[in-house]
Amino acid sequence: MTELRDRGAKSVEAVSLLRKKSAREKKIEVKYVGFDLEDEFVLGYGLDYDGLGRNYKDIYKAL
Repeated sequence: MTELRDRGAKSVEAVSLLRKKSAREKKIEVKYVGFDLEDEFVLGYGLDYDGLGRNYKDIYKAL
């Protein structure tokens, strides 16, 4: 985000459809969050497992 500000952006905000606290590597303030997840495995809508599930049109929680 620093690079965007350095290039003249007046504001920069982070948005996340899915947020899983256990998977965070860095603390980044996210202004808008669609869904907070527990330690759950999800796939579909671009999320995959070893190339499988990426093309599902919805997001699914694995059991």
